[in-house]
Amino acid sequence: QTWAMATTEADAEAQMATNFHGVVRMVRHCVPAMVGTTRRIVTIGSIGGRIGLPYNSMYSASKAATMVYTDALRMEVAANGVKVSLVEPGDLKPGMVNAAKAEGFDANVHAKGAFDIMRAEEAAGTDPAVVARTVAGCVRSLHPRGRYLVGPDAWLVEVLTRLCTYPMREYFLASHYRIPPRHNAWIRV
Repeated sequence: QTWAMATTEADAEAQMATNFHGVVRMVRHCVPAMVGTTRRIVTIGSIGGRIGLPYNSMYSASKAATMVYTDALRMEVAANGVKVSLVEPGDLKPGMVNAAKAEGFDANVHAKGAFDIMRAEEAAGTDPAVVARTVAGCVRSLHPRGRYLVGPDAWLVEVLTRLCTYPMREYFLASHYRIPPRHNAWIRV
Protein backbone atom coordinates (compact mmCIF):
# COMPACT_ATOMS: atom_id res chain seq x y z
CA GLN A 1 0.00 0.00 0.00
CA THR A 2 1.24 3.46 -0.83
CA TRP A 3 0.44 6.77 0.78
CA ALA A 4 -0.94 8.10 -2.52
CA MET A 5 -3.27 5.13 -2.85
CA ALA A 6 -4.28 5.10 0.83
CA THR A 7 -5.29 8.76 0.86
CA THR A 8 -9.07 8.92 0.83
CA GLU A 9 -10.85 11.27 -1.52
CA ALA A 10 -12.09 13.21 1.52
CA ASP A 11 -8.53 13.59 2.85
CA ALA A 12 -7.28 14.65 -0.58
CA GLU A 13 -10.07 17.21 -0.90
CA ALA A 14 -9.36 18.53 2.61
CA GLN A 15 -5.68 18.99 1.77
CA MET A 16 -6.56 20.89 -1.43
CA ALA A 17 -9.25 22.90 0.38
CA THR A 18 -6.77 24.11 2.97
CA ASN A 19 -3.61 24.60 0.94
CA PHE A 20 -5.01 25.67 -2.42
CA HIS A 21 -8.73 26.52 -2.50
CA GLY A 22 -8.36 28.63 0.66
CA VAL A 23 -5.76 30.75 -1.14
CA VAL A 24 -8.01 31.09 -4.19
CA ARG A 25 -11.01 32.14 -2.08
CA MET A 26 -8.97 34.73 -0.19
CA VAL A 27 -7.54 36.18 -3.40
CA ARG A 28 -10.99 36.41 -5.01
CA HIS A 29 -12.23 38.26 -1.95
CA CYS A 30 -9.31 40.69 -1.66
CA VAL A 31 -8.08 41.50 -5.17
CA PRO A 32 -11.04 43.65 -6.28
CA ALA A 33 -10.35 46.05 -3.39
CA MET A 34 -6.63 46.08 -4.18
CA VAL A 35 -6.79 47.15 -7.82
CA GLY A 36 -5.06 50.48 -8.34
CA THR A 37 -3.25 50.33 -5.00
CA THR A 38 0.24 49.25 -4.04
CA ARG A 39 -1.02 46.31 -2.02
CA ARG A 40 0.68 42.96 -1.68
CA ILE A 41 -0.52 39.39 -1.82
CA VAL A 42 1.74 36.86 -0.15
CA THR A 43 0.94 33.17 -0.45
CA ILE A 44 2.63 30.43 1.51
CA GLY A 45 3.86 27.54 -0.55
CA SER A 46 6.47 24.93 0.25
CA ILE A 47 9.51 23.37 -1.32
CA GLY A 48 7.28 20.29 -1.27
CA GLY A 49 5.44 21.92 -4.17
CA ARG A 50 8.56 21.85 -6.30
CA ILE A 51 9.28 18.15 -5.86
CA GLY A 52 7.09 15.12 -5.33
CA LEU A 53 7.82 14.17 -1.75
CA PRO A 54 7.37 10.44 -1.19
CA TYR A 55 4.52 9.66 1.21
CA ASN A 56 3.38 13.30 0.94
CA SER A 57 1.77 13.17 -2.49
CA MET A 58 -1.34 15.24 -1.72
CA TYR A 59 0.62 17.84 0.24
CA SER A 60 3.06 18.20 -2.66
CA ALA A 61 0.17 18.42 -5.13
CA SER A 62 -1.63 21.11 -3.11
CA LYS A 63 1.53 23.20 -2.74
CA ALA A 64 2.39 22.77 -6.44
CA ALA A 65 -1.08 24.08 -7.28
CA THR A 66 -0.51 27.07 -5.00
CA MET A 67 2.88 27.75 -6.60
CA VAL A 68 1.59 27.72 -10.17
CA TYR A 69 -1.53 29.72 -9.24
CA THR A 70 0.63 32.37 -7.54
CA ASP A 71 2.92 32.63 -10.57
CA ALA A 72 -0.05 33.12 -12.92
CA LEU A 73 -1.78 35.55 -10.55
CA ARG A 74 1.39 37.67 -10.31
CA MET A 75 1.31 38.25 -14.06
CA GLU A 76 -2.45 38.82 -14.20
CA VAL A 77 -2.64 41.55 -11.54
CA ALA A 78 0.72 43.27 -12.14
CA ALA A 79 -0.80 45.85 -14.50
CA ASN A 80 -3.20 46.84 -11.70
CA GLY A 81 -0.35 47.63 -9.30
CA VAL A 82 -0.83 44.57 -7.10
CA LYS A 83 2.37 42.70 -6.24
CA VAL A 84 2.20 38.96 -5.60
CA SER A 85 4.87 36.87 -3.89
CA LEU A 86 5.22 33.23 -2.91
CA VAL A 87 7.07 32.27 0.27
CA GLU A 88 8.45 28.73 0.05
CA PRO A 89 9.70 27.35 3.37
CA GLY A 90 11.55 24.12 3.79
CA ASP A 91 11.19 21.97 6.88
CA LEU A 92 9.82 23.86 9.87
CA LYS A 93 9.91 23.18 13.59
CA PRO A 94 7.99 21.56 15.22
CA GLY A 95 7.01 19.82 12.00
CA MET A 96 3.92 18.46 10.30
CA VAL A 97 4.81 14.79 10.28
CA ASN A 98 3.28 13.21 13.34
CA ALA A 99 2.34 9.79 14.59
CA ALA A 100 -1.20 10.07 13.26
CA LYS A 101 0.03 10.65 9.72
CA ALA A 102 2.21 7.55 9.76
CA GLU A 103 -0.51 5.42 11.36
CA GLY A 104 -1.07 2.25 9.40
CA PHE A 105 2.30 2.44 7.71
CA ASP A 106 4.30 0.70 10.42
CA ALA A 107 4.12 -2.48 8.33
CA ASN A 108 5.66 -0.61 5.39
CA VAL A 109 9.28 -0.36 6.46
CA HIS A 110 10.09 2.11 3.66
CA ALA A 111 7.28 4.49 4.61
CA LYS A 112 8.18 4.24 8.29
CA GLY A 113 11.83 4.95 7.49
CA ALA A 114 10.90 7.93 5.33
CA PHE A 115 8.65 9.35 8.08
CA ASP A 116 11.49 8.91 10.61
CA ILE A 117 13.82 10.89 8.33
CA MET A 118 11.18 13.59 7.84
CA ARG A 119 10.63 13.89 11.60
CA ALA A 120 14.37 14.29 12.20
CA GLU A 121 14.64 16.93 9.47
CA GLU A 122 11.69 18.85 10.89
CA ALA A 123 13.15 18.71 14.40
CA ALA A 124 16.24 20.44 12.99
CA GLY A 125 14.15 22.66 10.69
CA THR A 126 13.78 26.39 10.43
CA ASP A 127 11.93 28.29 13.14
CA PRO A 128 8.49 29.46 11.88
CA ALA A 129 9.41 32.97 13.11
CA VAL A 130 11.86 33.13 10.18
CA VAL A 131 8.94 32.57 7.80
CA ALA A 132 6.97 35.33 9.56
CA ARG A 133 9.92 37.73 9.22
CA THR A 134 10.22 36.83 5.54
CA VAL A 135 6.53 37.57 4.96
CA ALA A 136 6.84 40.88 6.85
CA GLY A 137 9.90 41.85 4.81
CA CYS A 138 8.09 40.99 1.60
CA VAL A 139 5.09 43.12 2.56
CA ARG A 140 7.32 46.10 3.45
CA SER A 141 9.48 45.86 0.33
CA LEU A 142 8.97 48.45 -2.39
CA HIS A 143 10.01 45.85 -4.96
CA PRO A 144 9.14 42.42 -3.58
CA ARG A 145 10.51 39.38 -5.36
CA GLY A 146 8.17 36.85 -6.90
CA ARG A 147 9.52 34.07 -4.69
CA TYR A 148 11.22 33.83 -1.33
CA LEU A 149 12.96 30.65 -0.19
CA VAL A 150 13.16 30.08 3.57
CA GLY A 151 15.64 27.67 5.13
CA PRO A 152 18.76 25.89 3.94
CA ASP A 153 16.82 22.89 2.65
CA ALA A 154 14.69 25.20 0.51
CA TRP A 155 17.85 26.47 -1.15
CA LEU A 156 19.08 22.91 -1.63
CA VAL A 157 15.86 22.03 -3.44
CA GLU A 158 16.23 25.19 -5.55
CA VAL A 159 19.69 24.06 -6.68
CA LEU A 160 18.51 20.48 -7.15
CA THR A 161 15.56 21.47 -9.34
CA ARG A 162 17.63 23.86 -11.45
CA LEU A 163 20.72 21.74 -12.03
CA CYS A 164 19.51 18.14 -12.04
CA THR A 165 17.41 16.33 -14.58
CA TYR A 166 14.09 14.93 -13.42
CA PRO A 167 15.42 11.35 -13.15
CA MET A 168 18.39 12.60 -11.11
CA ARG A 169 16.10 14.51 -8.73
CA GLU A 170 13.88 11.48 -8.27
CA TYR A 171 16.88 9.23 -7.67
CA PHE A 172 18.22 11.70 -5.10
CA LEU A 173 14.89 11.80 -3.26
CA ALA A 174 14.47 8.02 -3.32
CA SER A 175 18.02 7.62 -2.00
CA HIS A 176 17.58 10.33 0.63
CA TYR A 177 14.42 8.71 2.00
CA ARG A 178 16.04 5.28 1.72
CA ILE A 179 13.62 3.83 -0.79
CA PRO A 180 15.72 0.86 -1.92
CA PRO A 181 16.86 0.35 -5.52
CA ARG A 182 14.37 -2.42 -6.22
CA HIS A 183 11.64 0.19 -5.64
CA ASN A 184 13.24 2.82 -7.84
CA ALA A 185 15.24 0.69 -10.28
CA TRP A 186 13.22 2.02 -13.21
CA ILE A 187 14.80 5.44 -12.70
CA ARG A 188 17.56 6.07 -15.21
CA VAL A 189 20.06 8.73 -14.19
